[in-house]
Amino acid sequence: FNYIYEKQSNLYIKEVILDCVEMILTQFATVLHSGWLVFFRILNFASFQTDENELKKKAFNILKITLDLIDSAKNYRLFLMNILSSFLLHDYTNELSSKAIKYFSIIANSISPEETEEWICLFQNLGKSITFGEYQVLAEDELISIMINNGCSKNKFSGDVWHFFFGNFLNDIISLKDDSNSEHWRIFQQKLFDELIKPF
Repeated sequence: FNYIYEKQSNLYIKEVILDCVEMILTQFATVLHSGWLVFFRILNFASFQTDENELKKKAFNILKITLDLIDSAKNYRLFLMNILSSFLLHDYTNELSSKAIKYFSIIANSISPEETEEWICLFQNLGKSITFGEYQVLAEDELISIMINNGCSKNKFSGDVWHFFFGNFLNDIISLKDDSNSEHWRIFQQKLFDELIKPF
């Protein structure tokens, strides 16, 4: 499926392939195993397209269906986060980014306290939107919301996750800041302090 999709120039055939992917996911998600990877390759490839916006939106809708079935795709959350980031970074019409950022919360809600690798991957992918994306403020707010709802309220972060967040992630984000937008970064850091540190 993914090879045909990637090599295919006929938009109708690509649309039929996406229809097949959507049908299989909605009907057989609970019994899929290695088939997930084939579908994820198709969605990832579609996220890079610059001249096929309707197909791209269709692929993005299939990604949302997959996220709604997250319990069946738990073993592939790292792939899902990378695909979400790809849609964000290649959203040249700004039609999908605001939705994509909010979908990180769906993944966050499925991650357990001991899954350190998944939490780190989530921070790293959201960080791409914070440092390079058009929806910087929205990504920052989503990050803080995830930190409050999962780390502070539900205590879902291990010591390693908190250490990575404050010791690595924030340092990396701040080091990449644009000096021409220093006031924005000051406000972001103040928000972090007010929402994550001050209440405790």
